[in-house]
Amino acid sequence: MEKMDILTYLLKNNGYSKWECVSIDKVKSMSGDMLDLYSKNDVHEKQKSSIAGSITAIERLSGTPKKYTSVLIVALPRGTGDARSIGGINVKNALEEVGFAAKLYTSLPIKRLAVLSGLAEYGKNNVTSVRGIGSWVQYTVFLTDMPFNDSNWREKPVMATECEDCNICMEACPKGAITKERFLFYREKCKGCNTECYWSCPLNIRS
Repeated sequence: MEKMDILTYLLKNNGYSKWECVSIDKVKSMSGDMLDLYSKNDVHEKQKSSIAGSITAIERLSGTPKKYTSVLIVALPRGTGDARSIGGINVKNALEEVGFAAKLYTSLPIKRLAVLSGLAEYGKNNVTSVRGIGSWVQYTVFLTDMPFNDSNWREKPVMATECEDCNICMEACPKGAITKERFLFYREKCKGCNTECYWSCPLNIRS
């Protein structure tokens, strides 16, 4: 059995059926998109700080060992506990079991990467949704040397078509943090409840 067939089996056996592996060069190219986002006048200072950190993390990829040729992002359906910590261990074990390099790299703009890679789409509430899983999802990211496929890469983020004429999350938000006027939610208004906007979304698959 080929290495990729074994890896696919190991990941799916842990419940991880959705992922994208893209070239490290594509991830490096995200700097321009993130700089455009940083320069927007309506971005809150806390968001600017997070974006600046992400840009630095992307730039640091230029100094990574040459053995890392790709970046793997895996969608982790949320259950009980922290999907990222448990899922990260499972994914790392799967990669190493078949002989691929695996270095956890969490400093990247993970949601943006998920969307640009073709794995996910944005909603109006700036939450991402993965087809077949929904919006109740987290991600784990690894530098690796497994084969990559850039055919699904997007140069700009996209919104799910179902969100275009839908205002459910907007109406559900108790603080008015989600509006029609802008793509990003208002960080300064969001109370971080992660419930009203998540669970009201029709794209979310509930267990």
